Amino acid sequence: MTAPRRRRPVQFGVRTMLAATAAVAVLLALVKWMGATPKEIAIVSGILVASVLAAVGLVLALAASVDRRDDG
Repeated sequence: MTAPRRRRPVQFGVRTMLAATAAVAVLLALVKWMGATPKEIAIVSGILVASVLAAVGLVLALAASVDRRDDG
């Protein structure tokens, strides 16, 4: 009998985390430079958080579907 294959967890590298942090910093700096109120900054931040959660969920769903096809 062969041992079941273990799925490799989805991981993000340091370069990806640095790029994401820099993108958020640039976005918030741009919003602040445009003279946005704290309420507008909170709205932009909320949209950003929702987008990131949706993207992570999509990546995890795609990773899970690929692993299921490989188990065949």
